[in-house]
Amino acid sequence: MSEEVINNIEIPKNLRINLTSIPPDQAGVPLTRKRSEGPFPRVPNTAILSICKHMERNGYPKDSYDYYDFEMLYPSDEEVREYFRKYRPHLVGLSVPISTGYSHVKIISKIIREELPDTLIVMGGYLAGSSDAVIKCSDVDMTVVGDGEIAWLKICDLMTEEQIAAGPRNILDEEKLKKNKRNIFL
Repeated sequence: MSEEVINNIEIPKNLRINLTSIPPDQAGVPLTRKRSEGPFPRVPNTAILSICKHMERNGYPKDSYDYYDFEMLYPSDEEVREYFRKYRPHLVGLSVPISTGYSHVKIISKIIREELPDTLIVMGGYLAGSSDAVIKCSDVDMTVVGDGEIAWLKICDLMTEEQIAAGPRNILDEEKLKKNKRNIFL
């Protein structure tokens, strides 16, 4: 059997999920110090950590996802490209804690789309309040408004082996997402 069954949901063994924190600064602004330095060093994105724990409580093993803290590491565009080229996730969740991260969303989602055209890109956080603009002006496929744990898990649950083989972005079919209508804007 190639899938693990938890709560009547089959989790594909080959499923690769990425959760990414987006820096609050505007893209292209050089940092004057490392994120870990200074009187108020950055801590990991609590929204993503909460989603990771929710996934684990619902049967998703730790090896099915990777949390890459772009906010802390502040990688170059080439480092972002290399990371996604190597990890090759089927599903990417971008967490944007503040609207000033919009320029990073545009750049990172474009890099992901260039490297992985079939990967589903989902964005949450405060920037999701501007869902229409994000969907129209970036390579983000969908946004989650509000607490993301339940909606994210439902999106993950749609990632069957057949769906991965057909292309994860094919779940953008309205009928498949009907149950999530209150939580997800297309």
